[in-house]
Amino acid sequence: MKTRTLLVTLALSFLVTFPAAASGTAKLYLNGEELPVGSARDLELREVTEVWFDPDGNIHIIAPAYNFRIERPGGDAARSDVAVGRFLGRRVWLIVLNQNPGTIPYHVRVTVNGSEVHLARPDQSQHVMEITRFLRLGDNRIELDARRGGAQAPGAPDALYQVILATATEAGDELNLGDVHFDWTMTPAEDRARITEERVFRLSRP
Repeated sequence: MKTRTLLVTLALSFLVTFPAAASGTAKLYLNGEELPVGSARDLELREVTEVWFDPDGNIHIIAPAYNFRIERPGGDAARSDVAVGRFLGRRVWLIVLNQNPGTIPYHVRVTVNGSEVHLARPDQSQHVMEITRFLRLGDNRIELDARRGGAQAPGAPDALYQVILATATEAGDELNLGDVHFDWTMTPAEDRARITEERVFRLSRP
């Protein structure tokens, strides 16, 4: 047990301080609290379930009680998605579809594991973005907060307002959807001032 604790401490030092030092202005968060970057060198993680090295030499630590997040100013989102996707063995996308913009007058805020990832507007017909960087192994929580922003437009009674989270692969300009982790639909018949939805889905390595 002592050997494992030492390994976790050293691994964490390389894992969280190297990318932060590379960016110069990155911020490090542990369970939602910002940490001074240098303080990560002496952290010990308890309740570690697994430590492993991938073929690229990266060190991975599975510690369900901890959530680490690194924020870099601009330009790093795609690179983070790829890196996290390699670790998770999948990449996950948020897809918002509004068949008739303006018909269903709701602003929909989408939050994943405590981070707001998108605010969908009623005049927006479609929005597609990768959200892999916000995910982790184990339980992942998605929250929707839909608020009515005006009167319903006439017509289009069959219109749908849909929010989907799904595993997908890129094929040129297209996405090939795989497992759907979350699928939420609203119709013009909805008239509540506010709607909230919360679900948890679990990710494990393939």
